[in-house]
Amino acid sequence: MQYENLLSRSAVEVEKLCTFLEIDYDCSMHENYQRSNTNKNLVLEKHKQTIHSKIEVGLDSKNTDKYLSSMSKVDRFIFELIAVPYLDKYQYSIEFQFLWAGFLMPLRGFAYLCTRQFNNWRYHKREIRMYNQN
Repeated sequence: MQYENLLSRSAVEVEKLCTFLEIDYDCSMHENYQRSNTNKNLVLEKHKQTIHSKIEVGLDSKNTDKYLSSMSKVDRFIFELIAVPYLDKYQYSIEFQFLWAGFLMPLRGFAYLCTRQFNNWRYHKREIRMYNQN
């Protein structure tokens, strides 16, 4: 599911999501999202000041292609170096087409491995912090 498709064809995308989740679709699901008290209570109070605060406001069409203005060209290059197979798979545009070159596969694999290791370390640190707070 692409964010852009959810913005432009929300009914179709929500229905496809319901089919995937094997739940009944109701057209009010996407129409009443922002007014739903259930949705407003999905996030614990302590998390409402973080990225999860966005769940209450719903979809924002201003976020489409936001990375083009908020990320430097170097950051977009590094991201695409790692993510180009996924961008292609999910039909997103690719800025640096030469990243498909076969000789870059080992570099992409190494960058992906480093990214996974960093994220594992970061999640581990977060879990320790959360454990110590409780």
